[in-house]
Amino acid sequence: MLAERDRVAYRVTIRGTHRDSFLGIEPTGRRVTVSFFAIVRVADGKLVEEWGGLDQVDMLRQLRAPGEPAPA
Repeated sequence: MLAERDRVAYRVTIRGTHRDSFLGIEPTGRRVTVSFFAIVRVADGKLVEEWGGLDQVDMLRQLRAPGEPAPA
């Protein structure tokens, strides 16, 4: 985590097991590790804006078998 003036940047690693249908992908039982990165703006001690998000491409790559097409 880094902070300067009214901005804070942070990175989180999320880990889990794919046990239920997710974005049209049936459960695979695979362990998944996904990075989340964000920059937030703080005003009066409250988070008022946030930019960033999950690395969705990497998450989907981990859930699908190689060569498997994306769900329609």
